[in-house]
Amino acid sequence: MAVDLELLSICPSCGRPMNEDSRIMRVEHLTGNRVLERLLICPHCKVKIREVVYLTR
Repeated sequence: MAVDLELLSICPSCGRPMNEDSRIMRVEHLTGNRVLERLLICPHCKVKIREVVYLTR
């Protein structure tokens, strides 16, 4: 199953695209799964969202 990261970066408050402030990819040592952590900020309404996406092997 493919994850569309652009679809996940829509602001829930105003519906406009959010800017990606930071992106970190790490690997969980216990399961071996990759984890994508992003900080999204809406430039219009100043909403900040910390998003965590778990990617399987």
